[in-house]
Amino acid sequence: MTSNNFTSDKDKHFDHQNQEYALCNVCKSNGYPKEKVVYQFEGFRSEDEDGFIYKYTVFNYPVLEGRKIEHEHKYNQKLIDQLLHHAVKERHATERLT
Repeated sequence: MTSNNFTSDKDKHFDHQNQEYALCNVCKSNGYPKEKVVYQFEGFRSEDEDGFIYKYTVFNYPVLEGRKIEHEHKYNQKLIDQLLHHAVKERHATERLT
């Protein structure tokens, strides 16, 4: 889901109390490779609850005091349309061969 945790950044105006951030891979695959997010640990899931063992909330980076904004994935509709068009085209080409 994310990659590359950074504790320091050349963009010092992004560093809010040296808070670590991660890059969102979902946004990256949708055409926004530099979306920074912060994870807030909420606890552990019970054994009978589905999902990853850790519960956490994802916020946009930087998290300003009193203004935590939950992260919403961004996407580039033109890029997604191109990828879907290519996938459909490849599928039709494969179906013609069989």
